[in-house]
Amino acid sequence: MTLHPKITATYRFTRDGTSPAGFASRNRPSTDALSVVATWALGGAGRSYSVLEDGDEALLVKLTLREDDIDQARNDMEVLCSKHGVMREAV
Repeated sequence: MTLHPKITATYRFTRDGTSPAGFASRNRPSTDALSVVATWALGGAGRSYSVLEDGDEALLVKLTLREDDIDQARNDMEVLCSKHGVMREAV
């Protein structure tokens, strides 16, 4: 069995005020953000998330991923955030 080193990072997700998708969304920003991280976690082996704080306007999440997945994971996250009209910032 091969062990894959994992990394974790904490992010705050909020509505992207410049995004047409965000403007059109009828969901709370945290609901759209939860859709992003749940879909992201399914996109690669070793990806997971833990919700640290769920408010109406923001979602604070700890993400875990394999070190060898970092480039694809970043790309997937960028695409999903854009699609759902949210942005993220490292905390």
